[in-house]
Formats: sequence, structure tokens, C-alpha cells
Amino acid sequence: MDVETGVGLEKLAVNYLYDEKGSINQTSTLVASVHFLTNVFNLKDGKITSVITKLDLSGSSISRNTRLIYNGKNVSEVYTSIGGEPEK
Repeated sequence: MDVETGVGLEKLAVNYLYDEKGSINQTSTLVASVHFLTNVFNLKDGKITSVITKLDLSGSSISRNTRLIYNGKNVSEVYTSIGGEPEK
């Protein structure tokens, strides 16, 4: 699924990719037709367990890993690591 809004240099497009079960597994974001953000979702038992985010700006990039821990159906803990640093 693709979502677009705005015009010209303010045009924002988000592309959603789904797996064979219909669960979201990746998004890609473009501004003024320039790709700058990707999110890759990892799922287990229908729940998002981690998100790897890659941000690309002006030839530089940085990655972030977000890990989710569940207590039943609710998220109980969130851990994040940016640019290879230890989780916090």
C-alpha cells in the first residue's frame, strides 16, 4: 500500500510492504521523491518484536534497533540501540 500527501518539494510518500500473511513487514518513506527512512518490522506470533530503522540524509546514515517485550497482549518493556551502542 502506498500513501502520498503534499505536492512538489513537500510531497511525502510512505510505501508499506506486507508479508504473505498480510502483516506489515517494512515501510519506506520518501520526501520529494528522495528516500530517507526505512523501517523493517520483525514479528513473532503476530506481534511486532523489533523494528530496525535506517535513516539516510545527505549521504550519511544511522540505524536504530527497537526491541519490544510483551506481558500478555501489552508491551511491557522497550529497549533501543542507536548506531551500534548498547541497548537502553
